[in-house]
Amino acid sequence: MPKLDAATLDRLAWVDRQERADPLLSDEVRAHELRVARLSARLAGAAGMDGPRQAQVFTAARFHDAGKLSVPSAVLFKPGRLTADERLQMARHTALGVEILADAAGALQDDIHDAVRYHHERYDGNGYERLAGERIPLVARIVAIADVYDALSATRSYKDGMAPGDALAKMAGDRGAFDPFLLRAFVARRLRDAPPDAVTPGQRAALEAFSLSDPMDDVAPGGPVTIKRSGHRIFWFVDGGGNRKQSAVMHPDGRMQQVGARETGGPASDPRAATGPGAGSEPGLRRAGPESP
Repeated sequence: MPKLDAATLDRLAWVDRQERADPLLSDEVRAHELRVARLSARLAGAAGMDGPRQAQVFTAARFHDAGKLSVPSAVLFKPGRLTADERLQMARHTALGVEILADAAGALQDDIHDAVRYHHERYDGNGYERLAGERIPLVARIVAIADVYDALSATRSYKDGMAPGDALAKMAGDRGAFDPFLLRAFVARRLRDAPPDAVTPGQRAALEAFSLSDPMDDVAPGGPVTIKRSGHRIFWFVDGGGNRKQSAVMHPDGRMQQVGARETGGPASDPRAATGPGAGSEPGLRRAGPESP
């Protein structure tokens, strides 16, 4: 894992101190962030990322809710339904988190920014920033799954948590919310980790079937990306003659392999870059060799 620079260490340590200083923040926000960080790192491993990359994902996820330091406690810990104004205040925690961590720099800067800013995006484009699909940075797609699972399953001061089987079933039923491959990898991993009595036999059978199903069941056909069961992603473009052609392959661990050049004659660029902000911003993307998935 790349060594963190002094500015990043200072800023992350400051956030940690602020969270520890307030009992509610420590018991609720900080504890939630730590659980999400552990879940995110495990999901990164299940998706094929190596140990150093898993550690980067853990650190980014650990501070994904840093912006809640700037949300009024009356809103943050309100036991009942939020008003429209309160929902707007809560939704700002992603942008506020970016401001709080603005001094963070170095190798993890992109990961931290993406986890903080985009962990409330939905794969179908109906999240906070309206990013969709591969436009959502990979680390944010990982953290989004872990974040929702913990929000559903953890017992908090204002609610009881769902049983793991119920939480997983709810997430599997929310087609369009999550990256299809990562969600299936997460469900498979949680089924292995969950105690036998935490998932009913019926739930286990249904969730195992879901984890083995085709990720493209959740994606409209003919789109710009095909997601394989292996986690490989094939990116497509339409040439001047209207033909749909393969432009690149992204491996499950984030390595991008270019297939060819577009008709402009220039080198094939990251196929996510033209689809909106946040695309192609994964730190540590490596160019793969000519092998096929």
